Parts: sequence; C-alpha cells; structure tokens
Amino acid sequence: MWHKRSRATNDIFSQVNVNDRIQVGVCSGWYLSRVEDIKPGELHVACPIYRGSILCIKPDMEVIINIFAGLGLRQFRSKVKGQLNDRVPILILSDFVNMGSVHRRDHVRITDRIQLKCRLEGSSGAWWPAMTRDISSGGMQIVIDKLSGITSENFVDVELLLPEGGSVRATARVIRTTPVSNSQMGVGLQFVQIDTIAHRKIIQYVQKKQTERSSASKKTVGSHTGR
Repeated sequence: MWHKRSRATNDIFSQVNVNDRIQVGVCSGWYLSRVEDIKPGELHVACPIYRGSILCIKPDMEVIINIFAGLGLRQFRSKVKGQLNDRVPILILSDFVNMGSVHRRDHVRITDRIQLKCRLEGSSGAWWPAMTRDISSGGMQIVIDKLSGITSENFVDVELLLPEGGSVRATARVIRTTPVSNSQMGVGLQFVQIDTIAHRKIIQYVQKKQTERSSASKKTVGSHTGR
C-alpha cells in the first residue's frame, strides 16, 4: 500500500486542482501563484506578482513548483512552455520532474524574539504587531493577538524587523495555530513568497545567531572542564 501511494505522488497532476495555491521558485526568489487550469501534460498558473509588478518569466526558463502538503512541500522542476493573456497573465508549465519532499524541520531553527507585524495577504486593513518565538530560513513561530482573525491555511503578509539587516518582507502560509493565553495565540508560519535578498538576510541572521550560541556553549563547557 505504501509503495503504491509513493508512486502516485511522483505525478504532479495527482497533487493539484484548479484554484490551488502553489509556490513558484525562480532565480529572484519564491513567489505565490495559483493553478488556473490543468491540461494534458500542462499546468496553467497565474504569473507571480510581487509588490504590484508581474515577474518577468520567459519561455524556456526552468522553474521550481512547490505543492503545499501538510507541514511540508512536494517539489517539482518544470519548464515554461509559453504564456497566455487571459483574465490574468498565465504561465504554461510542462516537463515536470519530481524532486521529492521538503520538510520544515530540514531548516535550522533558533529561538529568538524579534518584532514583526502581519495582516491577511492582500488586505488593506491594519497591521497587527507580533513577536517571534523562533525563526528559520523556512518560516517562524509567532505570538499574536487572537483578534487578528488569523486561522490555519490563511496566507499572511509579514514585515520582520531584524535587529541587524532592517525590515524584511515576505508572504507566509499559516500551518497551525495554538492558544497561548485568553488573548493571544501561537502561529506557525511557512515562508511562501520571499525575494532572494530578503531570504539571504534571514539565513545570515539565523546562521550568525547559531554560531554565536554555539561558541558561547563551547566556552561554558570549556570553563567547567578546566575546573
């Protein structure tokens, strides 16, 4: 039974439906998209939009497609076959190659408290202040007011105020919510749209903090051993 299920997941067309949100990876970063149509051997997906502008993705370019699967992702390499001008600009993707699964815990995670603000994706409403519990290059855990209205499977825009590196913007998927108190909840976020520069800043911050804490831990062990 498990063998049959594993073989079925190799086929991207068994994993997606029209209107599913997906993640498109290009050289400039990771971006949200949506499946607009499914044809034999092809997926028609919305051209990713970042900060109000349509990304320039040309025919014959190779892109990575991530399908949301629970806490992780199913990843496929594909090729841009062409474009259509429909009610939204469309990318025609074909030649899919299964690259396996990506799990959130594959990312190094550090416990750290960083200020941020977030709101539902595309909303023009007020931003809600929040604080991280931990962070990795793939996402973070935050604490936010329950009145924010955020629930599992929502997509949210976030602006993270890194102590070093300034403001970082991204869009994230809510993968879980848990109560923290009568007024606050914990929210697990998975980055789904983030440009290369912003992603690099987060990676560098996490790596730096990890190195600092590892060095401090070794010094502590060394001082106890010396006694």
